[in-house]
Amino acid sequence: MARDAKEAERGYLARIISAAPLFDAVGEDDVGELARCARSLAIERGKPIAPARGKAENVFFIVGGAAALICRGPQNGGGVLAALMGPGDVIGLVRVGETLKVDAITDGSEWRALSNLTLVAIPIADFLRVMRRSEELSMATLASLAKYMRELTVRHAAALQSPLETRLASLLSQLAVIATGNRWEPQATIARLPQTQIADMLGVSREHVNRTMTMWERSGLILQAKGGDIVIENRKRLSQLAGDNAPSPADAERDAYWEISAHINLGENSAAYDLAMEGVKRAPRDEKFKYFAVLAMARMGALKEALALVDDFKLSTNAKNEDVASIEPRLRRDLAFAGKGAADRAALKKAAEGYEKVFKALGTTYPGVNAAATWAMAGDVDRAKGIAKDVRARAESALDAIDVDDDAYWPRATLAECRLIEGDLIGAASGFASAVAAVDAAPGKIATTRKQLRRLSGSLPIDDGWINAAAPQGAVLFFSGPLATSDDTGAATRLKDRFAAMLEREAIAAAIGALAAGADIIFAEGLIEAGVPLHVHLPLAPNDFLATSVTPAGPEWKERFVACVEAAKTVEWTRRQPPSRAAFRLGAHIAMGRTLRLADDLATEAIGAFAVQKGRTPRESISCENAEKWMSLGRRGETFEDEWPSPLSKKSSDETFAPCFALVVESSSSKDALGDFDPGANFVAVEGGLTVYAFDCPIRAGEAAKTAARSPAGARLRFWLDAGVADIRSEKDRSNFLQTLVTALCRPQTPAGGVFASESFAGAAAATAGDRFRFDYAGVTPTANKLDPCPLYLMDF
Repeated sequence: MARDAKEAERGYLARIISAAPLFDAVGEDDVGELARCARSLAIERGKPIAPARGKAENVFFIVGGAAALICRGPQNGGGVLAALMGPGDVIGLVRVGETLKVDAITDGSEWRALSNLTLVAIPIADFLRVMRRSEELSMATLASLAKYMRELTVRHAAALQSPLETRLASLLSQLAVIATGNRWEPQATIARLPQTQIADMLGVSREHVNRTMTMWERSGLILQAKGGDIVIENRKRLSQLAGDNAPSPADAERDAYWEISAHINLGENSAAYDLAMEGVKRAPRDEKFKYFAVLAMARMGALKEALALVDDFKLSTNAKNEDVASIEPRLRRDLAFAGKGAADRAALKKAAEGYEKVFKALGTTYPGVNAAATWAMAGDVDRAKGIAKDVRARAESALDAIDVDDDAYWPRATLAECRLIEGDLIGAASGFASAVAAVDAAPGKIATTRKQLRRLSGSLPIDDGWINAAAPQGAVLFFSGPLATSDDTGAATRLKDRFAAMLEREAIAAAIGALAAGADIIFAEGLIEAGVPLHVHLPLAPNDFLATSVTPAGPEWKERFVACVEAAKTVEWTRRQPPSRAAFRLGAHIAMGRTLRLADDLATEAIGAFAVQKGRTPRESISCENAEKWMSLGRRGETFEDEWPSPLSKKSSDETFAPCFALVVESSSSKDALGDFDPGANFVAVEGGLTVYAFDCPIRAGEAAKTAARSPAGARLRFWLDAGVADIRSEKDRSNFLQTLVTALCRPQTPAGGVFASESFAGAAAATAGDRFRFDYAGVTPTANKLDPCPLYLMDF
């Protein structure tokens, strides 16, 4: 029996060893000999990877977990990270080479377990014995050492040239790959990693690491769970911070602000705001970060909040930077147009005076053209023409020094705007067309121009038709369609061709949708091929969605799903939702709302693309329901009807669960409760200081929130609006409803008396209530329970 057990263990070890890339080409007999000498072992997190005193040295093959090589200096106990390895990697090959020399050097470096490790240990003497007779193992070892040296050189260069943020992002990005085994999952959980250990590996102070990770948490990049685990919430952004797709280091200013600018240019203003505020905390004297935070807030329509930030940051028209100096006049002009009636001429005059002051002080074209435009908006066209003439001469001179391949959007747009104010409509139209064709043209920049032209249309002889022709902006697309199955009816191929024809007809600036096997992925692949920025919104957590909506259709669809995720600009999902038809319906509504909000930010229209099954109704098909809902909003779209395969079987719970919209009220004591408050909710749940009023539509929940906040007790309570799924007929599922609400679980620490909405609620409300409610982005909010990031929107009422 003992012999059989030993043979079984050797067979197991042989299979494990042969799975490692190092032993991939090694013969079966040699692998068997290594297995005969090997043993398996486990090492706890934080422990060194080394033989017991007096025991032979080993080569270690990592089966599971992560390990780091820490090189310690001769004068102190500090150290820096030299290498990071995970499953499939082999530790100890350098030591194999060192043992061949009699005077082998023993330095202060050591391998340590970053997580609980499972290893296979092979004595170095036995490894060398097999290597001498196996050319394949010798060549593989040489190649592995060369790869190790190359990675060590890159890491050393990065340590010399890169700031802490880049090195920390690189470390966490590599650990995320080890933890997930892939690069596509948008989220990754890294086992507990003390900040002291991170600081030790990166050669910096723990305080520096703590400050950086706290800023990242407040911007939604990571979540530091109470148990100590680090959750990477946005691996795409972390990869960018680690150095992927970064701009040239030769441009130092751009290197500092490029990520914020990129988000603003794509219309992703909430993310830009979080990043800018992160920069403010890191460099509190840097006015440019403050400017970007104000700009992003203003781009989202939160003008009063943006102006309050100007006061908090003490940004004035006396600043030496034209963007910083002009931000207050810009906000005052925006506020002049914020009312439902005609623009406030007095406010416009004050804004124009502010712009003109900056123009006279700095002599640059940006405040100059805006001074001219704002005087035109205020009705003083003659004064506007005089300033525009001066600015035009400066703009023409600036353009003479710019090459065709240089960034030129704003100089060209400035010149075109001056011509428009002076009355040269033909020259202006030509100039705006030239700006839109510039190499640095982006949807966010074009949106700013279109909003400016719409305001000028009240004083100048232009209309929407002229604006659309002079400064065209692609639409924002929402897409949805049925699942594929193993039965191929040809619908997928026909949809690909028909959607390609649609993309030939329609200019698309961005697109939002899910990635289910079938129509969704076909839409996404067409968009990626056309160069359209893709924003993925999944109704479930990525792995749950993969299991329910991709994998059942076959392995090919999983590969296509992963490729689309890797190519997407952003990947978001509805948090805390269990798989159900209701969750898919809710996810679609949220994605529709995101589409409408992004279209508003980009000053363009939102359109839809829907693949639907022939002969099916909205009650039978989510795809048909999505198409019907979109058209009911008065939005344009194309519907591609075809003979799609029958859907996968549904669970019985699919018919009983439905999207629900909650007003969550937190009170610190019973005396602060709302008392007899009865908003007519479908049901009410009470748990641990929370009262949750559940409704069947976001409009009813929003109206209830307004009433509650205005009540005598409202100033002492916290109010959150959220969305989830529930079976309103089941008492048990009513209580489980709270587990689908991020706000109820995390309990964001918002100011009492204010009404704050989750991303899910804000999105669903935009797709249902239109402009009935206004939500201004408030940022990622600290929470009592650190379970999920909690970006919130403040309800304006």
